[in-house]
Amino acid sequence: MTVYSLPDQPAAAPEPYVFRPGEREALESIASAGERAGLWLRARAVEQGERPEWCHGRVNPLLDLAETVELVLTSLDPADSGHEVPDGRGWVEGEYGVPEDLLERLDPYGSVGLIGYTSFSGEDNWHGNQLPVEQIATVMVVVGCARMAVDTLRNDYGRDLPKLAATIDHALGATSSHACA
Repeated sequence: MTVYSLPDQPAAAPEPYVFRPGEREALESIASAGERAGLWLRARAVEQGERPEWCHGRVNPLLDLAETVELVLTSLDPADSGHEVPDGRGWVEGEYGVPEDLLERLDPYGSVGLIGYTSFSGEDNWHGNQLPVEQIATVMVVVGCARMAVDTLRNDYGRDLPKLAATIDHALGATSSHACA
């Protein structure tokens, strides 16, 4: 007697994501804020130069951070929330359009060189980024909001993403107008 196995049933196509009122606009608002933050970060990099002395010949990490913030905030995808394992025995958490390796690049300390931003070596040689303290705070707000935006997609992002976008814009505006001075 010959026994044949039936082929596995093809996985059912996931239901298309249905946007609720305000969700598309929320995604657009955070994407726009991400683009403005990217422009601001690039401007800070231009002020310092593409390869400032504190980078020891490497490209200014503010340029990478600008690209990362833009990519994260323009790639958000609520439809990528996860999926059922084909055998129906579990759930695989989604990335909401932002791969983990990209999210890991959102590190204000490691990527921008803020560690030791006030430290000096024996000859008063600067270690780390020379951004003024209000700009360092702005970088941290932007990065924090970008990281939070991904987590926000798990909840009521139609309400929360515009708030994060406004927080980014406020931080950028407060720095550019030197309101903290």
